[in-house]
Amino acid sequence: MFPKPFTHKSTHIDNAEESASPDNSDSFSSYAPQGPPSERSERLITSVESNIRDTIPRNVLSKEKLADWVRINVYAVAPDGMRCIVSLVELLATNPTDVELCHAIEAAIKRKLLRTNEFCFGLQPGTLSFNSRYNVFLLRVDLHKWYDHGGIIFVPVEDNILDSIEKLVGHNISCFADPSKRKSFKDVEVLNRKRYKYRLVVLHMEPNSRTISRQQLVNGKDTGTASVHSYPFQDDCFQNIESHLNPCFALAHACHQINKGLAKKKYTLNDLNWRPELKRVLEITEGWEDYEVVPKEFLNAKPPVPRPPTPTPLPSGSARLKKQGSARPLGSATASRAAGKAPPLHLRLSQQQSSTSRSQFPLARHWHCLEIRT
Repeated sequence: MFPKPFTHKSTHIDNAEESASPDNSDSFSSYAPQGPPSERSERLITSVESNIRDTIPRNVLSKEKLADWVRINVYAVAPDGMRCIVSLVELLATNPTDVELCHAIEAAIKRKLLRTNEFCFGLQPGTLSFNSRYNVFLLRVDLHKWYDHGGIIFVPVEDNILDSIEKLVGHNISCFADPSKRKSFKDVEVLNRKRYKYRLVVLHMEPNSRTISRQQLVNGKDTGTASVHSYPFQDDCFQNIESHLNPCFALAHACHQINKGLAKKKYTLNDLNWRPELKRVLEITEGWEDYEVVPKEFLNAKPPVPRPPTPTPLPSGSARLKKQGSARPLGSATASRAAGKAPPLHLRLSQQQSSTSRSQFPLARHWHCLEIRT
């Protein structure tokens, strides 16, 4: 039996659900899994990718952009470096608008949907970071829009990858009564490789006369030529795309886009079931966006309280200057002239002294030592 579209009241389609940003409601309680946590779970909480700096609430509330170190890590692990994984167009400093960093699990994901993904993948509440380098990859601007709006998805090529994800999520969903028995996808060897093969699959594209150009590379270098490919993009180069994108995140994106398309009636289940690559995705991701498969305590778990970015500390003495409304240290000749006043007496005297006697007035040379005594 094929999965039904999850368009009931508990899905992400419902606009009444809260977003990923935390609220001030006291109805959310901190989640504590039953039984002693595993060593892997303890390490997960303190890992780099689950650091509070990059959790969903932190980024949404503080409106932070992708950190530079995350960008650098994405460029480092991507097989094609700073190139779009589909078109192979390179991200250039001279024209940085052609290629963009793209999220598989979107940044604006709603909290309950995020919790459902965390439960299915064997993670603790509030530890899935959408800014993980394995959830971020490069796409050309037009392809990025197609990807974000349900035009295309990426499906793992290898059957053992799909089977492993299906087995993992099936086990975790069966642990409804005791979530501590779940298994993290990070403990599955085949789901922690550095590179995977994907096929580009078109979900919905109008008009279908669109084309994709792909740069021709020789030994990783651009030859200056490109090949043009037409819908439905069944060319071998698009059916064997190499990327560092984690397949769990890729299928989470595919599930989300399929459900949105079904809700908006862009296609029906019958339209998808006759396509083998989509039929398999539907079978694997059944229940991934059904809130009823997640314990209520886990689903409503309050995330760590996000702290805003730490402001850069002001230089020594800046608090006093800011309070006085002056951009210059008190007692300086420049500040006095700007205020239309005569310089302090000790500065006027210092200007009249010889070069040898000026050493008697070090305050004129070291502004941070100036102080007006009353």
